[in-house]
Formats: sequence, C-alpha cells, structure tokens
Amino acid sequence: MPAGPVNDIGDGFGLAEALGLDPVDETDGVRSPRSPLELSETPVATSRRPPSLDEDGDAIREWLGG
Repeated sequence: MPAGPVNDIGDGFGLAEALGLDPVDETDGVRSPRSPLELSETPVATSRRPPSLDEDGDAIREWLGG
C-alpha cells in the first residue's frame, strides 16, 4: 500500500518548487498549473490564457441553438 503525505494545493505547489520544478505557467498575467508533460521533440507550450468565467458563454449557447 503506497503511503505519503496528503497535501493541499498550496503544499503541492510548494513541494514542487522545493524540488526545483516550475509548477506554474503565467500567460497574459493569468497563473495556471503547468503541464506535467515534458516531450523532447514537441515541447508543451501555452499560447493563450484560459477563458474567464462565461467569456465564451454567448457563442456556446448560440452554437447549441439556444
């Protein structure tokens, strides 16, 4: 049975930083979790920030027909 500490979000990010990892990606001033994938041929890159709450809601509702 695996065993280890149970961390909250802040503890998890703190542990990752203490291990020398960079767990946070900042795009257009918005901080979000960085992808855990590390690919040698095609590195993961964030090209735009995640949408704000209901930013695309009107377009989605129109697409759904309502």
